[in-house]
Amino acid sequence: MMVETYLRRGKRSLQRIWLDPKVRSAAGILAYTGGGFLFSAASLGSNPQPLVLGLITAASGWRAVLVSLGAMAGYPSFWGMAGGQGIVWSAAGGLLTLLLGRRPECRNQPLMLPALAALLTALTGLCFCLLLHEPVPVPMFFLRICLSFFSSALFTQAARCRDPITDWLCMGLGVLALAQVRLGPYFGLGYAAGAVLAVAGAFPAAALAGLGLDLAQITALPMTAVLCLAYFVRLIPFDKRWQRYIGPCLSCLILMAASGKWDFLPLPGLLAGSALGSLLPPRPQLIHRRGETGTAQVRLELGAQVLAQVQQALLEQPLPPVDRQALLDKARDRACGSCSARKNCLDQAKLTLELLDNPLDADCRKAGRLIPELHRAQDQLRYLKADRARRAEYRGAVIQQYRFLGAYLQDLADQLPRRAEPVQIEFKVEVSARSRGKERANGDTCLAFAGPGRTPLAVSASSSWGAPWAHSCKIPAIRLSLDTSHSPRLPSSRGIFRAHTALPFSSRLRSVQRRAANFRSGVS
Repeated sequence: MMVETYLRRGKRSLQRIWLDPKVRSAAGILAYTGGGFLFSAASLGSNPQPLVLGLITAASGWRAVLVSLGAMAGYPSFWGMAGGQGIVWSAAGGLLTLLLGRRPECRNQPLMLPALAALLTALTGLCFCLLLHEPVPVPMFFLRICLSFFSSALFTQAARCRDPITDWLCMGLGVLALAQVRLGPYFGLGYAAGAVLAVAGAFPAAALAGLGLDLAQITALPMTAVLCLAYFVRLIPFDKRWQRYIGPCLSCLILMAASGKWDFLPLPGLLAGSALGSLLPPRPQLIHRRGETGTAQVRLELGAQVLAQVQQALLEQPLPPVDRQALLDKARDRACGSCSARKNCLDQAKLTLELLDNPLDADCRKAGRLIPELHRAQDQLRYLKADRARRAEYRGAVIQQYRFLGAYLQDLADQLPRRAEPVQIEFKVEVSARSRGKERANGDTCLAFAGPGRTPLAVSASSSWGAPWAHSCKIPAIRLSLDTSHSPRLPSSRGIFRAHTALPFSSRLRSVQRRAANFRSGVS
């Protein structure tokens, strides 16, 4: 079998696995926790930075808790004793998001959570400076406050409504955070992420990734120049596809030679990132929205955003729990309401929710009245739980349909401008002919004539021998082929000529000999 067959089967298998809710939940837990862990490595001036507050405030519910837990584990791992403020940032940011993230005030005022994150960063710095005697330089103190506000505002905007500029800035911050993460002594994740953006992303994303690597100060090479040059290298029309992805390594070597700073540590990460970028699908070009096509694209994107918001609301709003206390109270009223000893009975206070699971454990002088009512309440509880599970299943199906429909509308909006683009005429086909031997005496010729409508047709005839007298017979042979070309069976004999009738030419053909299909028949 072909390699494409195995790839197609593997893709289908991964899609089936991905549809499993447990797999999706495990992947989500790993992604949020890992994101918080990696973003805790962000550094400027060899000092930890609160970039992780952006991820925490952009998330909500248990997602914010997972990011906070990952960051609380990451700061001690990357910074040791210097990561104490990071632990406080993560814990307080997660608590702040849980308490205020879903309130309508924060949703109506998108900058409220970023402002609170900046205030939290300032208070943490002051407390560590005054109480624990860990002074921080004043420029670094204000830089942390600005970064916490900027990252929170940026990631909150990206979670609400994505656009290319927001994506580029988020990618730059991500590379800045990954710059300090190394897998072994020679492989840096920041270099790999920058190479991926250089070979498969937009130019602003590559430039911002290089700027993030330069701000992290992990190498003496100008990584902004390296990744920008790598982006332009991939635009060169190489003969082979793999040659377009050598830009990061080639640019790094060129700038090493130009600057005289020989640092080979970025090369393994750049090579791995280039290989990963070659596997990614091609990046769609930004298309200007004009006219009716642009209006339709904007409306489709708005519809996709509405569906995404509805899906998020359904995910965040849980189903109401079953009211077990109401079932128990109803069973007590039915059993004890008409009992003669109800006023002086002390067993009513012993009726707890555990009796709905084990009705026979009830302690009552008139158990014949109470236990059947508890059994009835137990059956009702079972029915309500089954109904709730069924409603949760229906709810999950609706959420999945909203997700698929929103993704379809977004893809349709992305493809709509390209469908409306007019076909560019690359060249114009003209009919011309000559004999193969450049002489009329060999009997080779070609005639062009008008076909049905405006379709041009061509007929060529060649002699089996190059006799001079063959040229005088070629025109009757071509005319005979035109008269008999519409019949299913053409006359054939021991003739000298072969007549060829060509299919209609197309204005999109690059080569008439390559694309035109010829019908061959023997003509006497």
